[in-house]
Formats: sequence, C-alpha cells, structure tokens
Amino acid sequence: MITLTFSRAIPVFFVIQTLLFLLLLIASEKKSHINTKLNISKKALFTIMIFLYIILIISNVLLLLGRIDYAFQTIIATIVLATIVSLLAMDSEPKLMFATVLLWHLLLLGLTMPPDLLSITEGVHMTRTMVIYGKWIPELAHNPSYNPFPTMAFLRAALSYITGIPWFSWFVAYIMLLITTLAFDLAVYSLTLRTTSSHNIAILAVIIGALTPYLVVTGHAYQVPATIMWLLSIAILIKTLERPRRTDFIPIILLYVAAILTHATAYVVIVFPLMFALLKLVFERKEVNLKIPPLVTNAIIIFLALGIFRVAYEELYAKYVYSLGYSGVEGLITRLLTLFTGEESIGFKLSLYDYQDIPFYQAFLWALTASSATAIVAYNVLRNSIDIIMLTFYVAGALFVGLGYLLAILTAVSTQLYRGAYVAFSFFIPLAAEAIRRVINSRKGSLALIIVFILAFSSFLATRDPEISPLYRLKSRGIPEEALTMVTTQSDIVKANITVNLVGEIKDFNDLMFFSKYSLRFERLTTYGGHIAMVYSRFGDALYKMLYIRGCTIGDAPMTNINVVDPSNLSISVANYSIVINFEDEIVFKV
Repeated sequence: MITLTFSRAIPVFFVIQTLLFLLLLIASEKKSHINTKLNISKKALFTIMIFLYIILIISNVLLLLGRIDYAFQTIIATIVLATIVSLLAMDSEPKLMFATVLLWHLLLLGLTMPPDLLSITEGVHMTRTMVIYGKWIPELAHNPSYNPFPTMAFLRAALSYITGIPWFSWFVAYIMLLITTLAFDLAVYSLTLRTTSSHNIAILAVIIGALTPYLVVTGHAYQVPATIMWLLSIAILIKTLERPRRTDFIPIILLYVAAILTHATAYVVIVFPLMFALLKLVFERKEVNLKIPPLVTNAIIIFLALGIFRVAYEELYAKYVYSLGYSGVEGLITRLLTLFTGEESIGFKLSLYDYQDIPFYQAFLWALTASSATAIVAYNVLRNSIDIIMLTFYVAGALFVGLGYLLAILTAVSTQLYRGAYVAFSFFIPLAAEAIRRVINSRKGSLALIIVFILAFSSFLATRDPEISPLYRLKSRGIPEEALTMVTTQSDIVKANITVNLVGEIKDFNDLMFFSKYSLRFERLTTYGGHIAMVYSRFGDALYKMLYIRGCTIGDAPMTNINVVDPSNLSISVANYSIVINFEDEIVFKV
C-alpha cells in the first residue's frame, strides 16, 4: 500500500488544484441573470479597515512580546485574510489594503521576541565579520554565493553603527525583518501592477507571495534581497516596452547588477529575456505587432552577459552541472520508479527542503502558487487569449521550477543547485493573482466564497509550515517538544558572559565541559533521514551565543561539540580542571 507522504502529495495537490482553479475560471465566465455579488459602502469599508488595523497592530505587538501563542496567531491570521479577500471580492478600494496586508504578512511570519533579547542565526555570520574587522573581507564568507556584496550583512552592520545598538540585538534583527518584508511586498506589488495595471491583482499578488513557502523572507537572508532587486528590475523593464525612456535604462541595469552581485540566484533572469525573444518570434508569425525597443535589447544583452559571468564565476554550479552524467540519470530513473511504488528510500527529496514527519495535507499550500498559475495559462490557451509577458513569466518560472524538482530527486547534485532554482516561483505570483482575481470578480458569490476558503485554509497551513513557522521548523527537524520549551533567558546570558570573562578566548571546544540541570539529550533527524546525537540546554545555548558574539567560534555552525556532563552522574574530580565555575544549576569545567 502506497503512503501519501508530504513529498508525494506535492505533485498530487498540484494536479488537483490546477483542475480546480481551471474549473473555477470556466465557471466564472458563464453569464448569470442574477447578480449574487455583494457590494459594500465606503463607510462600512472604512470601519472594517480601521478594525483590521487595530487587531493586526495589537496582535503583532503581543506576538513580539511573547504574549500570544500559535493558536491565537492562527485564528487572527486566518480571519483577517478571509476578510481582506472578501472585501476585494466586493470591489472595495484595494489601495487602502496594502498596509493591512503588510501587517498580516508580519503576523504570519510568527516572529517572537526571545527572552534573552539576542538574535544569533546563520545570516549574521558576515555581519559579525564586518564588525570585528571593520571592513568586508570576501574570503571570510562562509558561502561564495553571497559574494562579492553581502547586502543583508552590510545593512545590518550599518543599522547597528547608525543606531548604536549592538548588531546581535533582537531589535536590529526585527527592523531588518520589517524592511525586508516591506521591500519584498512592494516588489511583488510593483511587478504585478506594472504587468496587469490592476491594484486589485497587485494586492492579491502580495498575499500569494506571503503564502508561498519557497519565497518566505525569513528563509534565506541573503537570497531574498537579490530576488527583490531583480523583480524591480524586470518591473521597470516591462514598463519600457510600453513607453521606452532612456532614464529607465539606468535603474534597470543598476538593480540587476546589485542583484547578481548580492546572490548567485539572480541568474534566473537569464531565462526571462531568452523566453521573451523566443515567444516574440512565435507571436510575430501570428501577426501580433510587438516591437522590442533598442533600450530593452541592450538591457537584455547586459542581463545575459552578467548572468553568464556569474554562473561561470560560481565554480560550484559548473561542478554540479558537470556531475549530471551517468550517475545522475541513473539516480533520476531510480527515484521516478520509486516515487509512487513502494516506500521512499532514505535521502529521497522532492520539495525545496526535505522535512521529516510533515502532514501530507501541508502540500496543499506548497502547490497553491504553481497550480493557480498553471490554471490561468491553460485557461488563456483554451480561450486563445494569451499575453506574451504573462506567458513569458510562466515559461521562465516553469523551466526553473521544473528543473529544480528534477534535480531534487537526484543523488548526484548538491541542494544548493536545485534550491536556487526555486526563486523562479516569483514569476508565478502575478499569474496566480490574476487567476484568483478573475474568479472573485465574477457575478457569482459562491465562487468567490470558494476562493476565500482556499486562501483562508492556506493561511491556516502557513502558520504551521516549517518554512514559515520557527516552531514547526524545529519540529520538522526532529527537535523534541521538551527542547522547544527550554528557552534561554537573560539570566542564562549573564551566566554565560561571566563564564567567558573567566575562561577567556576558547580555541579548542574539546577542553570545555559543562553540567546543566536543564540539559536534554536526543537524536536529531538529519536532512537525509539519518540521526545525529544532540545535547541542548539553555545555558549551552547562551554560552554559544556569547562565544559567537565575541568572535571565539569558528564559522557559523551551532556549537554541538562542547562536552556536556551527564546530569545523572556528576562525579568529576575538580582537581582535573584548571577552571571550575559553579552556578549551582550550571557548572563549567575548563581543562
């Protein structure tokens, strides 16, 4: 019997949702003598909007203070989204809703204020490097894809310098989150508005972007700014197709240069001009008048040149592409044969990241954007009404996303190669928003209610998605519930600070041992289904943070090789250690 796992459910839900959206689009075009669409007065709209603002502001503040849990967050996020989509279905003024959607997006991310007020994650490694050395040293980056310009690290260090607040402060991290979320939403809004000339669709696009796990702004600190910049570059490029202006050429190129220098995934833009030129030839044969201005041609040439240069510069891509030989093809055939027959083998992966024990119905959210975009393209093909820009978006996105899924089930490639392809989901967002807009703008209120339910249910899933929710991300990594409740406090940070002052700079972690009353031993699930022994404690986490802040740790990986004494057998001779620091509940031993 075949078990419908999360990985297997993604293509299944993609097919089901594509057919569902296609049927909704066909049903929405049928004329009805009875108008079941509701209208709303300006006074009622203003009252509802004020109420939503108050609810969202209060909820975000309480969430930051750690005063509400995920259940309350889920209820508010789901109800607010259902209300917003319902208002859009009533032809309400969408320009008033951007701030509301932004607040909803922030609430959806579920960021909670850590009791220790410190924010130490992978994304701060280069920030720390800048602060310690007072300049940017490319050779010290832990990933060459982030070179030569680490945008997020630079902005975080600059914000710390300007405000005088330490770079590791949670306040700085939250301001960066706010800026990134706002920039991403504005980029999606601008691209969709430029493509469709509809504020209604642009607002829906922001919602779809927030509900796309592959593009979550908290998922990859250095990839997101590159995506934002190349989206804005394409938005301006599309504008020049209608009204070419030389002044637009400069921001187009500057934005893309900044994007390709920020992160290697900006190479995805290479496909956009190629597909646009190819589709233009097809459309010309059908006597469709579409001229490409010289300005756009020059921009496309620069896009291609910079993209090819970055791919060549990034040796890892050439290496992994080269490795797609016999072993890759053999692995692909094996994976395809076992996809729906028998049990998945260890290492099988089909989604962006390989999560463990994720409910299969979570794939409903992961398939939403691609399925709705596919449905609108299929619908337009059936009705012989194709927009070349929208079709270019779909073909460019489908090629990269399809390649990503193909590479994800091979054993011969690194996750860096196929994960980078998923930024192309950005191309699907305007299409998905267009599909939803056509359905909710029909004269049938019942169809609009179906869309409201789909998006509300997607919001419910988003608050429990491992890509969006920090809590469920830990659960998907096999971290036990007990560890999730052992939150480091400011008191633990004080003890850790005292310890580092007394012990001094630590070069060899094997010489350091500690006992903590609040320790927890468990086996963490790895990406490929294996297990790794882990020890977690509040004090250990605090000690790692203090060592990291002071630059005593190497790299940015969690400090897992400090020896933790078994709490049930604390029979250690103090004479064997040069330094012993006793906090009663925590004791540190230095060889």
